[in-house]
Amino acid sequence: QSTGSSGINAEYGGTNGAGAAAGDENTAGTDWQKRYYKVQLHGNCRARHLGGWKPTYKVKAGQNNSCPKGAVLWAKRGTCYYEHPHDKNYRDAEQHCNSMNGHLFVPNDAHEMIWVTQNMYNHGDWHWLGFFCSNGNSHEVRDSRTVTREDTRKIHEKLNARGAHPIHHDNQACWMNQGYNRDRNWIFRFHHQHCHEGRRYVCEIPLDPQ
Repeated sequence: QSTGSSGINAEYGGTNGAGAAAGDENTAGTDWQKRYYKVQLHGNCRARHLGGWKPTYKVKAGQNNSCPKGAVLWAKRGTCYYEHPHDKNYRDAEQHCNSMNGHLFVPNDAHEMIWVTQNMYNHGDWHWLGFFCSNGNSHEVRDSRTVTREDTRKIHEKLNARGAHPIHHDNQACWMNQGYNRDRNWIFRFHHQHCHEGRRYVCEIPLDPQ
């Protein structure tokens, strides 16, 4: 999808600048406990170039009462987002997010995708996404899995995104995209990649319900 700044903002409610969260409503936390860990990874989901690694971490309830240092709160979603300014492979990026009791960013709908890629993709171009492997070799979000183990059929309905290249269950098992301020043609079109290569990334750290 390619569109101008005003078109994206009008459709998805995006705003400019890292301070965009300041105008959002107060949060009562996020619904992560209703969304995360509902769908298991396929048995053969592995990152072949990372020694057969797969994500297993689960966010611990009761520990995310505020954003970690350097993260930005989007109060409307009750979620903190943190961009790491240096490249890491997919496993190390996810584990870094896990150390903050979060995961790699998984966009749940187009609005969240625009907000995060506009406000948090501030370093470099390609960023890892939290989509990991698929049930074959598919371009479709609904066929993929995520580090958060969410139901991607529901994400598929709201995100309106697709892989320009398919992700595999173990070979090129990771997707990445670019941000609002880089190449907007690659916001909703995902590029597959060998997971051992280094890329920038954003972590999502969900706040606990208050």
